This record gives sequence, C-alpha cells and structure tokens, in this order.
Amino acid sequence: MSKSPCAWPRYPFYGVVGVCWNLTNRALYYTGKTVHNVQFYPIIEDYFGTYGLDDNSTCLSPLCMKGREKFSWSTCKRATKANFPWQGKKLNLLTGKKGIDPRIALYNKYYSKNKVAELQGIAPKELRKRYLASLMDLNINEHLGANFPEARRAVLQDIRLKLQDRLNGLEVSAATHKDYLDEFNLAVNQSLDGYRAVLSEKEYEKFMNASKKEVYDVRINNK
Repeated sequence: MSKSPCAWPRYPFYGVVGVCWNLTNRALYYTGKTVHNVQFYPIIEDYFGTYGLDDNSTCLSPLCMKGREKFSWSTCKRATKANFPWQGKKLNLLTGKKGIDPRIALYNKYYSKNKVAELQGIAPKELRKRYLASLMDLNINEHLGANFPEARRAVLQDIRLKLQDRLNGLEVSAATHKDYLDEFNLAVNQSLDGYRAVLSEKEYEKFMNASKKEVYDVRINNK
C-alpha cells in the first residue's frame, strides 16, 4: 500500500487523487479500519470517497484523469491482489473486537462484483453519485444520529454537492499545483461556512470533530 499504484506522489497529485487521510485508509483496508474520527474528515470523504479517486470518479481536467488512471482505488486493489494474494485472506484476524468499519461494507455494496440487485446495470457516474450520497448519510448517522431530520439532511447534501461541483473543475483554472491547493483550500473552508450556518455549535463539533473557530488547511506546505 506504500507503493504505486496505491500511493501517489505528492506533486502534482496530492489533493487531486486524494489527501493523506485517503492514503491512510488504503493502508488500513485489510485491517477493516479507517481514520474517520480525525478533524474535518467528512468534508473530504464526501468528495473523494473513503479511498480517493476511483475508476468512476468524475474528472474534468487532464491531471485528474491521469491520477484516476494511474492511482485509482480499484487499480490499487487489483495490484495488491496480484502481487500479494495473501492480503485480506484472514481479515477477521486484523479487525479486532470492534469489527469492520461500515465504510468498507458501503464501498462493497456499490462496487463489489456481487453488489445488490438494484445497483446492477447503473451507469458509472450515477453509481458514484449514489455512493457519495450514501457515504454522506453514513457520516450524518454516525455523528448526528440516525434520526437526524430528512429536511436537514437534504440541506447538508446540497452543501456537499455545491463543493463537489466547484472542486471538479478546479484544476482547469489553476496555473500551478500550489495555486490548485490554495483554491482547493479556499473552496473547502467556504463550504465549511455553509455547515457552520446550518448546524449548531454542538452539532458542528460532532459532525466535523472541530469547533466552528477552527480552520481547515489542506496544504502541507507550498514551497
């Protein structure tokens, strides 16, 4: 998991294929765990998915398409199965008493060969759309409760979709990777303002594992 095609080089693919949380989730895949409790995690997972770009992720720029082709999560999984066929054979030995993170079951629901009947034959873009919406619902259920009102869920989903639309075409206007990360960072923090506006202080802290005063920064450094 520490080598290509599972890991991508920081320049110019960091923030394009995914961020460090997505890469860490790849490394943790066979343990049945994720890092979903870190600060601001949902806003990244609900855009990149749990494991970063996959074969069916939307890409509007050449760099995104290149990253998807070389480092998609499905490409990574195929490589690990081919090179290390022992991996994952004894998943139950690695998961511990808490069991497997539901994100893994959710991914398999949409992308395994044995996905549920109602998802068979759905176009890739629509499948990805439904997957990310379901992932958002999972984050809401975990942090705000399964009884969080449907009308308010719809508001949160709308904030997610607006950020998704903005980030999808971001690289087209970015002159450099630094510019891209600056714009990415700005877009995410403006989206966080949307969540701050509709969630109480307590709800926001539960959902983002951060206070409303804290600022997200995707940029490791810009040198």
